[in-house]
Amino acid sequence: LLGMNKNELAIKYYNNAFNSLNKLPESEQKETLRLLNYVNLAMIHQKLNNNIKAVKYIDKAFNNKNLKKENIIYYGYLKNILAKSIYKTQKKQALSIYAETLQIGDSINFAPIQVASQLQLGEYYLFYKDTLKANTYLLKAKEIAHKNQIFDDELITLKLLSKSNPSKSNYYSERYIQLNDSLLAVERATRDKFARIEFETDE
Repeated sequence: LLGMNKNELAIKYYNNAFNSLNKLPESEQKETLRLLNYVNLAMIHQKLNNNIKAVKYIDKAFNNKNLKKENIIYYGYLKNILAKSIYKTQKKQALSIYAETLQIGDSINFAPIQVASQLQLGEYYLFYKDTLKANTYLLKAKEIAHKNQIFDDELITLKLLSKSNPSKSNYYSERYIQLNDSLLAVERATRDKFARIEFETDE
């Protein structure tokens, strides 16, 4: 649902997931699922420009003081979301957070965090009109995203590159359209598949 832009419905289901989790006994798996919910809800609210709510869910996750030690991947995700939620108003603080998440992504060689950090730094420098630095980070993000088939982030990177590199705007716009069309075709096929399953189940 999050990937299909059904944000309000996604929020509803994630909140339902919290209600279900609260009925389970405490365990390492329960804590992991709770963290995943915090990450997803923070991402949705950030996408909707509800940055205050996004930070609220991040703060809840950081109530676990051992989070960095116990789950470095979710810690990195949450730090990236936090930096993006504050970079327009707290410039220096955002940069220090991005420096940390870049180091985390590289140290564990985890492509999603590497891409998120490079992409968001590119967006950060584009916002502050430093297109040279923006291009450096965005090109690296595109390379890692393409190599690891992280297509949603590759789409965002292509759109930003068309703005940060006007001389190649047409090229990046065409690549964006090609990739977006391919992803829409996959999405339609997935919806058709679920529709058939639902119909056959009713039958």
